[in-house]
Amino acid sequence: MEFPRGQGNPKMLPLKEGNKVIGVLIGEPFGWNQHFNPVTKQSLVCSRDDNCPICTDKKEKSSFRFRVNIIVKEDGMAVAKYLEQGWSLWCKLGEKAEELKANDKKLEQYVVEIRRSGLKTYMVVLKNEMTAEQVNALSALPLNDLQANLNMISPSLAPIQTDIQDESPESEMEPAFEEEDIIF
Repeated sequence: MEFPRGQGNPKMLPLKEGNKVIGVLIGEPFGWNQHFNPVTKQSLVCSRDDNCPICTDKKEKSSFRFRVNIIVKEDGMAVAKYLEQGWSLWCKLGEKAEELKANDKKLEQYVVEIRRSGLKTYMVVLKNEMTAEQVNALSALPLNDLQANLNMISPSLAPIQTDIQDESPESEMEPAFEEEDIIF
């Protein structure tokens, strides 16, 4: 399985129109609002209050973005990457999580396939339910810092999330299980 690389960050899985990703969503998602400058092609985090100069000066609306860690199989190993997407996928994942919660299940217990078929059209399919041992093994993998590389308008505008694990260099990563234990 191959995943096209995002611009500049090999840990990010781009999910462009027509692409799909199969993996296990893990950890808490990190959400924020941002402004996009089409001239510089740069995104800036928005505070969504009177301190944001773009909202205040230009009256431009910000858009919602989120990142979530996803464990994928790469070169026979389970590795943590992350997805960065917007409100449409956030809602689809939220709907799926609520459906599972009604049955005392969690989204992170499943291998999921996420397909993007349009500008804001996503399909989330549950592939396999994992055993408790498989969930524990994947939970032991180092996760990505989901706040890394966000362009802040001001450091004081940075959203706060305190439970993010530091990213370990890949050379130090040891598999928590054997390749045959990776079910996706």
